[in-house]
Amino acid sequence: MKCHGLRSLVGSSGIKTRPLQGPKPFKVFDKWIGGVGFHELVEGSWASNQASSTSSNPDIVIKDKLKKLRMDIKAWSYDRITDQNKTRDELKKDLLEWDLKAEDGLLTDYDRAKREEWLMDLDYLDQIHREDLKQKSRLKWAIEGEENTRRILRR
Repeated sequence: MKCHGLRSLVGSSGIKTRPLQGPKPFKVFDKWIGGVGFHELVEGSWASNQASSTSSNPDIVIKDKLKKLRMDIKAWSYDRITDQNKTRDELKKDLLEWDLKAEDGLLTDYDRAKREEWLMDLDYLDQIHREDLKQKSRLKWAIEGEENTRRILRR
């Protein structure tokens, strides 16, 4: 997963960092990088936490910043997923109403065009969901695969 923006923010903070050891502070999905509002979220979260850290220890400062950033990204992601699910449900409801209207023979050309638009929007949301599942499964496999490899090599 790539997050060049995060590295540049850390580097521009003036704090000399050592390579992080242990688990990553959080995961970043590739699609978030180009997502609407993600860059502003990262910059805002990073800047808002500059004055709030009371420690002079750079390791603690960076840990606090990453913790805040992780919580902000989690909330942002939850909101986006909730909005997508709500939109998907509304589209399915509209398509069901369209089907009922079609059974009664009350469709206009506008209704037919709207149906095509709804189907394309629903397909797009389903594609986003599939990409999320694909990346999550790859992350899970990478973690579990590495654990299995360690166990096999120890024998």
